[in-house]
Amino acid sequence: MESEQFEKHLRAKEAIKDVLYFYMELLDYTGLYTDCNEFGKFDPEVYIDCVATEHSLSEPDAELLHEASAIKLLCSVFHLWEQNNYPKDSFLTTDLVKKLLDEGRIDHLPELKNILEKSLTSYHEAKELSFCIRQNYVVKFFAELIAER
Repeated sequence: MESEQFEKHLRAKEAIKDVLYFYMELLDYTGLYTDCNEFGKFDPEVYIDCVATEHSLSEPDAELLHEASAIKLLCSVFHLWEQNNYPKDSFLTTDLVKKLLDEGRIDHLPELKNILEKSLTSYHEAKELSFCIRQNYVVKFFAELIAER
């Protein structure tokens, strides 16, 4: 593996570690939380549609990064709503979500795409769906991990 490829692989593995902690924290909530300190350092723009082979990852690991990236963005938008700053102000997070949606980079995650779109216009409508997102992605991830053992 070349040096640049190896570095991408190592960064992706670090991102997965962040995701595991992020998901573990989400288990303590009934929906999705808005505490930006618990999101981890991974960059959702990099991993929302990453290609497994470009990061020397398995397909399931790449899929985990895709889903966690969308969930991290969703939590970030919820945070802005709860801080009473959105939608009256423009933010890097909401601009990034709009850009990723416009570019079709979230199309492969239809359920998460739908809630991200809703989160930009209606906090309450999106927040109601957040319990399902937590169940369908976070809880399901750990349940499947345990079932494989």
